[in-house]
Formats: sequence, C-alpha cells, structure tokens
Amino acid sequence: MNKAVFFLIFTILYFNLYTQNIEQEYQSLVKSNDYAKALTKVEEGIKQNPNNAALYLMQVECSLYLYSSNRDTSEQLLTKAFQSLSKYHQLNTNSESFKTLSAQLSIPIYRKAAIYMNLEQYGAAKSWFYKTIQLKSWANEKDPDLIFYTGLSAYNSEDFSLMEKCFTQLVKEQYTNASIYEILASYYYQNNSLNKAKDIVITALKAGIFISPETEILALYVIEKYRNCNEFNTLNKQFSWSTSESIEIEKVVGRIFYLCGDTTSCIEQYKRIYYKYPTDTTVLIQLGLVYYNRGIKYLQEAKNIIAKSDKNIEPYRKLKDLYIADMKSAIFYLEKALQLNVTFSTAINCLYQSYKQLQRKEEMSKLQQKYPNLLD
Repeated sequence: MNKAVFFLIFTILYFNLYTQNIEQEYQSLVKSNDYAKALTKVEEGIKQNPNNAALYLMQVECSLYLYSSNRDTSEQLLTKAFQSLSKYHQLNTNSESFKTLSAQLSIPIYRKAAIYMNLEQYGAAKSWFYKTIQLKSWANEKDPDLIFYTGLSAYNSEDFSLMEKCFTQLVKEQYTNASIYEILASYYYQNNSLNKAKDIVITALKAGIFISPETEILALYVIEKYRNCNEFNTLNKQFSWSTSESIEIEKVVGRIFYLCGDTTSCIEQYKRIYYKYPTDTTVLIQLGLVYYNRGIKYLQEAKNIIAKSDKNIEPYRKLKDLYIADMKSAIFYLEKALQLNVTFSTAINCLYQSYKQLQRKEEMSKLQQKYPNLLD
C-alpha cells in the first residue's frame, strides 16, 4: 500500500471517528437541554469537516431547539439554519430528515416574513418569503398563498421580475385571488405588453374571477387599439360588456362598435348610456357625431342611386328621409351638449354643419355669433 492511499484511508477514518465523537457529545448536550453548547460543538465540527452533510442537519436541528425554547429567536440563527440546509442540499439531496427539517424551519421563517409584511417592510418580507418558498420546495410542500405573498411583497418592493414569476405561476394554477390578475394586467399594460395584459384579463373573466372595472377595461383598450372586431363580438357576447355596470366600459364598447363599422349597435350602445346618464357630455357628443356621419353617408348613397337612374326615386326618397332624420338627431344631442357648456370645437362645428345641411340659417347665425371662429 503506497503512502498516498494509506493517508487517504487514515484521513477518512479520522473524520468518521471525529464526527461520531461530535454526534455523541451533541446528543448528550441536547439531552441536558444545553442547546447553545451543542450548537457550538456542531459548528466546530463543520469548520473541521465542511463536507460532512450530517453535521449540517444537526446544526439545523439544534437551531430549532434554541428557537422553539425561546433561548435564541434571532434572525441570525434562522439565517444560519437556512444556509446549513442549503449546504446540505448541495451535498446530499435525498434524505427524509432533510425534508422534515426543511418543513420545520419554514414555520418560523414564514412567520418572520409575515411580520415584515405587516410592518410594510416589503424588501425584508420578500427575502424571508423567498426563503420559505425554497424550504417548502425541499419539503415537497405546495403553498399557493405563500407564492401570492411573495409576489405581493416583490411588487411592493418594485421587484417586478419576481412578482411576474410568482403571479404567472399562480395564474397557471388557477389561483382565484383577483389581485394577481389586476396587478399583472396593469403591469403588462403599462409596459406595453398589450396582448399579455388582455390575455390576463380574459383569463380572469373566463374563470369567473371578479376583477375591478379599471382592470377589465384594459382588455377593451387593447381590442380597440388593434381593431380586433371578431374577437370583440365573441367576447362581448360572453361577458356582456354592452350592459356593464361600468359607464367607462360601456363607452369603450360604443367606440369599438363604431370602429368596426356597426353604426346601429354603436348608436344603441350610446343611447343605453344616455338613458342612464342624460347629462354625460361625452355620450351626447358621440351620439351627435355618429348621427351626423351616418346622415352624410345616407345623403351620398341617395345621390349615387338617383344618378344611376331616375327610376330609383323611391329608394332615393327613403335614403333622404334617413339622412334628414339623422341630421335632426345629431342636432338634438349636440344642442344638449352645448347647453352643458361644452366647448369642444369638433362638436360645435358638427352642430353648425348639421344646421347647414337642413338649411337652418337662423340657428347657424346664432352659433356663429357665439363662436365666431366657426368655419362655414
């Protein structure tokens, strides 16, 4: 046997005997409730043999004895215990004792995180929550509430990467707390990930999760921006956006109907809002503009159809009647808007043009006097 092999064997035997001696002293000290001295003994052993996995478990076990007996409830003790389990995990990942101690250590560390969360010290809370996630992972335990609070503390401490990681995991697991959908959707929308924002909202709605109107409307903003008319029609039937309790959602629905070329539904939508909120100037103006534009379209169609043949007099007259009716409706709603002190130039000009279409010269003159910058 050469000297190198002999020395290796001797070293292994020495450390095994040394470890056994520490274990015996450790058990004796623990039985006599001298946890502080037991911990010191184990830590001395780790310094001598840092690759001995069993010593790390003893250190964690002893730390838990100290903590549960209120002899040492310091954060330093918990942090060292967590670090010891991390080291053990690097050395030996397959141990029931490791899983048990991970589960046990997760309890005081979880409490520590909750304390910081209640104190609104979100950065510290995030750190302790994240440790708890790791411990529960080692213990093969799932806790979606823990993931939620970790994400929430990350959000409040502006760690948006961790927040997104936590909350997207919960979305996949169909977690029902509305906050994760509201925070994620808002985060994506503000960062111009518009389709992601929309998808989060739709996921929540399909799961029957009640989210705030301010969040729900984000999906409509995205649909409006990209003019996704087919998607809108499908989702509007599913979620009844047209009859939402939110006036802002109802208004966006009206705009989308118009963008998608469904003028009739647009007018019905705005009228529905008008009956509930007759002094809403935005709705009054939109109704006036939509009626005016549709009336001009009817007039152009009437001119085109009569130009093709004099025999088209009947359809011509019908289109002219529709044109006149829409101009009258435009005047009705725009006059109401101006009575509420609206100064929106487009609305004023549209009212002037509506008067002009129906040759109401007196009204035109009065409007010109009140708003001298109008264009004829």
